[in-house]
Amino acid sequence: MPATGPSLCTGIACRHCDRGRGEGGPVSYRPCLWRRFCRDTRGNDAMIFGIVLVPLIGLIGLAIDYGIWTHQRAALFKAADSASIAGLRRLLDAIAQGDTGGAATRAEATAAAFITASGIGATVNLVSASTGDPPKVTVELSQRAGVFFSRIVFPELVDIGVVSEAVATRVPDACVIALEPTARVGIDFNLSGSVVAHNCSIWSNAQTDRSIDGNGSGSVKSAATCAVGTALAKAKISFEPAVRSGCLPVHDPLASWEPPAVAGCSASNTRLEKPGIYILDPGVYCGGLAIHGGAVVRLKPGLYVMKDGPLTVLGNSSLSGSDVSILLTGRRAAVNFGGAAVVDLSAPSSGPMAGIVIAAGRDQPIETSVLRGGSLFRLEGHLYLPTHDLRYSGGPSGALPADYTTVVGRTITFDGNVQIDFRKSTSAPSYAAKAFIGIHIVR
Repeated sequence: MPATGPSLCTGIACRHCDRGRGEGGPVSYRPCLWRRFCRDTRGNDAMIFGIVLVPLIGLIGLAIDYGIWTHQRAALFKAADSASIAGLRRLLDAIAQGDTGGAATRAEATAAAFITASGIGATVNLVSASTGDPPKVTVELSQRAGVFFSRIVFPELVDIGVVSEAVATRVPDACVIALEPTARVGIDFNLSGSVVAHNCSIWSNAQTDRSIDGNGSGSVKSAATCAVGTALAKAKISFEPAVRSGCLPVHDPLASWEPPAVAGCSASNTRLEKPGIYILDPGVYCGGLAIHGGAVVRLKPGLYVMKDGPLTVLGNSSLSGSDVSILLTGRRAAVNFGGAAVVDLSAPSSGPMAGIVIAAGRDQPIETSVLRGGSLFRLEGHLYLPTHDLRYSGGPSGALPADYTTVVGRTITFDGNVQIDFRKSTSAPSYAAKAFIGIHIVR
C-alpha cells in the first residue's frame, strides 16, 4: 500500500526518483526505478556471459584455426623441401656433366615443376639455384592463411610463408670410382696391405647392401670413402676416415669422352716371350700383345690398340713408355699384369687420349682386368675401364710414384698385400668426379 511520510527515494543516490506530492495531501510514492535497477541482481550471470562470450568464441576459434595453420604450414614445408631437393639433385647432375653455365636454370625449372606438381596452390616468391661452394637451391612459398572462427577477433587476413634451402655437402673429388649401380659389390676391400687416395675420395655407386665390403686387416685412407648403398667394415680393416653409407652417386667423369676410331690391324697375335729388348710402334694389335719370359718392351709415343685380345705382362718381363695410351676394344680385350712384371707407363698430355693411360669404351663387353702378384708398376694417368671388373690382387706395389693415377671401373677389388696409391691430377686433364656425401635442409 502507499507509504506515508517521507519519500523512500530521497537523497542524491537516486536523483531520478519522482517524489511528486499531491497539493496539500500526503506524499505520493512512485517506485525508484534506477535504485531498483542498481540493487537488483537478477540476470547478472546472463550479463557476464554475454560480455565474455565474444572473446571466448574468438579464443576457441583461434585455437581451431591455429591447428589449421600448423597443418597448412607443414604442407607448405613439404612442398618446398621436395622442390628444393629435386632442384638440387638436378643442379648436381648438371654440374657433374660439366654444364655449369646452364645448371642453375635447369635446377630452378625442376624445382618450379615440383611445386606445380604438388598441387599446393601456393604463391612462389623465390626459386633460386647457386653453383657456388656449396651448391644449393632455395625455395620460398607463401599462402593465405585459412581463417574461420578467429576472424571474429582478428579480421585482418594474414599469409603463411616458408623457406627451404637444400644444400649439398661436398667432399674432395672421387679418384677411385666403381660405376655399376646394380653390382652386388661395388668395391671389395679384402686386403692385408693398404690403399691410399691422396686428397681425393673413393666411391662406389652400387646401390646394394654390400656396396662397399671391407674385410681383412689392411687399411684404407682417403679424403672420403663412400657408398651409395650400404658400406660394411668387418674384421680388423681400418678406414680413415670412417666409411660412409647412403652417399649421392657420382657421375662418370669421362661420360662425354669418345675413343678414337680404330683402323685395320698393324700386327696380329704378337707374342714376345724371350729375353731381349723390343721397341714397338703405335698401332692396332689384333689378338692382343703378350710379353713374357723376361722380355723388355719399350713403347714409342702414341696409341696402342688391343683388339680382340688382352695385353699381358708376366714372368719377370717389363713394359715402359712415355706419352702412350692403350685402348682396349672387342672380345677378350683386357689387361693382365703379374708375375713380378714391371710396368711403367705415362699418358700423353694432348690428343683424344690426353691424360688417359688405359681405356675401354662404354660399349665394350664386360671383362676382367688384373694387376697382381708382386708387380711393380707406375701408371701415370687415368685408367678408364667402365665395363671392366678391375682387380688389384696379390702384391702390386706403386713404389714408382706417379704424379697422378685415378681409376674408373665397373667394379673394383683390392685383395692380398696390395700397396697402391691414387691421386688426382693438378696439371694434366683432370677426370676426377665431383663428389657429394649428401643433401641437407637448412631452415
